[in-house]
Amino acid sequence: MNKSEILYAPIYKTWYYEIVLTDIQVGGSSLQLDCKEYNFDKTIVDSGTTSVRLPTKVFNAVVEAIKSNILHYLRAIEPGPELASQAGLPSTQICVKFGFSPSASGTVLGAVLMEAFYVVFDRSASRIGFGQTTCPLPDPDNPILKHTVKGPFFTDKNLDECAYKKTESAHRAFLIATYVMAGFCIVIILPIIFIFFSWSQRVSRRNKGYEQSFAE
Repeated sequence: MNKSEILYAPIYKTWYYEIVLTDIQVGGSSLQLDCKEYNFDKTIVDSGTTSVRLPTKVFNAVVEAIKSNILHYLRAIEPGPELASQAGLPSTQICVKFGFSPSASGTVLGAVLMEAFYVVFDRSASRIGFGQTTCPLPDPDNPILKHTVKGPFFTDKNLDECAYKKTESAHRAFLIATYVMAGFCIVIILPIIFIFFSWSQRVSRRNKGYEQSFAE
């Protein structure tokens, strides 16, 4: 359940519950990337995706930011030993595995993020809301682990400036490829349909011939 004010972000495109990120911060510090990088080639909120997926450039920047503050995060939890370090530490040291991964198909804010918040998918008003949940934390006395919703934050950036848009040439190339594939399918499917129709007609005539022979 929700126990705080719900803050909403506008849905940029309704097909995938697409929103636009204007900034990402780690430990209170901005990654200082062009905001288009965060939304390459889109940013969606998807409860059907387990992890948080980030474009490769953004993912690498987040990893570097975490590595520079690794002791801060290690103090926040009680990590167990793993075979390989996700934070660039020697394999003999304790490390932490975070719930995000690189993506070649855009940013996805998945279930691992949403489970910490009360999330509202308000399609009628074209917005997605985040509020603080009443679900218990694994360590409620640890201030670092507390998940909160802060805002609203205002930016001088226009959403269109941060949203990734395919160039006209890329869009034209996509349309051409679509038409070519459609034509290819028609060329392949029509002969198959014709052959099947001819075969069914022959079978039908043959069956009628058998019926006439029996009748005589």
